[in-house]
Parts: sequence; structure tokens; C-alpha cells
Amino acid sequence: METLLFKTEHVKKLFSILNRLGRGTDNKYDGRCAREVFVRRTLNKWFKNKYLIWLCESEQIGTYYNRYISITKVEYALHYATELNIVFFDYSRPMDFWNKITLDHNKLLAIEGIWCKDSEKHNQILKLTVPDLPLKEFVFKTYDFDKYPKKKKKGQTKEDIYKLIESTISFQASTHKKAYELKREFEENQKGRLIICPDIIKIITL
Repeated sequence: METLLFKTEHVKKLFSILNRLGRGTDNKYDGRCAREVFVRRTLNKWFKNKYLIWLCESEQIGTYYNRYISITKVEYALHYATELNIVFFDYSRPMDFWNKITLDHNKLLAIEGIWCKDSEKHNQILKLTVPDLPLKEFVFKTYDFDKYPKKKKKGQTKEDIYKLIESTISFQASTHKKAYELKREFEENQKGRLIICPDIIKIITL
């Protein structure tokens, strides 16, 4: 199976056209240059939202691996050399929403991979990558020091006072880290009140 994504004659023709076009800004193109407009009207239109399996070589160990990507945008790179910026989404790293590579004539010819008709394989990778954690209810012990009595009543013990200021509050989250973030936000938004939520005392699966 041929793994080179682009034919030599097509790449050669593309860069020949780009090199003939002007690179200075032009008022008829709303301040863009002719190369930018050409790439936007052709390459970006043709390749935007296309799916492919990009065959990459590891810089550390030299072996090849697959990256399941979709092309988000193709644009002319405003560099001294004639280059293209390819913006893409990597389905194995969904939190890195914007990824970009810059390709010149030779790099574009060397790109290897397989074009895909649809996103079926990509979505399978996405499902394996994105955690599907159940929502849980994290219950925290709380101490509301605004309820601490200014004057101790006769016969009132420390245990009695703690009962006055003790309570609980809960937050729904999928991870401990998120639960503690919600807890800190709650503590910080008390507008002068001193409420402390030190520990999780119970976790309830919803």
C-alpha cells in the first residue's frame, strides 16, 4: 500500500504556483497576500475536516507509530521560506486541542500515512483516550466558625460547641481533584464567613 500522502508532481505544481504569486499585502485581498488567499481557497477548502492516519517516527527510539488526526485548517505560513501551516486535531490527545506543523516542499513530499473515508477509527481512539468516570458525591465535614458562641453557656462543653459549628456539604465530581477544587471555590466564596471543609468523610456513587 502506498503510504506517501501526496504525489511529487502535485506538490511541485503547488509550490511553483505559490512562488509565482505575490507575498506582499494587497488591498483587494483585505490586507492579505495572494499566497494566503490561494491556499485558503484551494488547499484549505480541499483538506479541511479530512481524516487520516499519520505515520510518524519517534524522535527517541526511531520506530513508527500511528497518529489519528483530522485537519482543521491549512494556511500559508508567513515566513521567509515558502511553507504551509497545517493545524490538526489529534484524537489520541484530545486535551491538546490545537496542534500545528509547518511543512515546506520537501517535508510535504515525505509525509506518510493513510487517508480515511470517515472518522470511525478516530472515534474509537477518542473513546479509549477520554476517561468515562462515573459521577460521585463527595461529602465533606464542615466547620462554620460564625456559629461559634461568643460566650460559653453554663455547662456547655467543647463537644457541645463542636456540634454547633459542625455540619457537612457535598459536591458532585468524577475525581478527588475536582471535588477538592469545588470545595476550595466554596470556601473562597463565603464573603467574610469562616467556613472550613477539611476532609472527605464519605463518597457516594450516583
